[in-house]
Amino acid sequence: MDIEQLEKLWNIAKGHPFKAFAFVIVLVLVFLAAAWLYGYMGEKGRQVAARKLKDDMSRIKAEKAETLNSQFPDGYQLFGILKGNIIPSREPPREDIDIKWNTAKILKMTNEYIDIMLPDTTLPGNNVLKSNVVRVKNQEGTVSSGHIVVNNWTTFVKILVSRENKVIAIVGYARVR
Repeated sequence: MDIEQLEKLWNIAKGHPFKAFAFVIVLVLVFLAAAWLYGYMGEKGRQVAARKLKDDMSRIKAEKAETLNSQFPDGYQLFGILKGNIIPSREPPREDIDIKWNTAKILKMTNEYIDIMLPDTTLPGNNVLKSNVVRVKNQEGTVSSGHIVVNNWTTFVKILVSRENKVIAIVGYARVR
């Protein structure tokens, strides 16, 4: 429906209060339905993209399990970044590592780098890492630098996949010996 059609309908309705009222109500309902449909479809699209990202992380973890376990023997978890949101993988880390993903967030993301507030984490021995911010180059194979050590534990991020629409990375934990 274009503007001319709306004007014709309004001209028909404006001489009759009931018709004008009905016209406005129908118009509002049409706009509300369109807005709901747009939001619903957008949410469905985000859910599908997040599911695909989680599938990709599961595939990477399965294909590279031996390499990842040797690189991160003290524990790790894959996570993805989709439209500025962090999406953890389905597989949790070791049982003795508790990651609170709701505390993690992307502070800034460009084609060159990513600033990440890492999730608060409780490591073996009740060692808690909180409010740890890292910057990592947004490039496959890059590992964050500037590690903070707390009670002989440190965290870091390694980028595994970096594409325009998605990033897959690892938050790794290491005991400093």
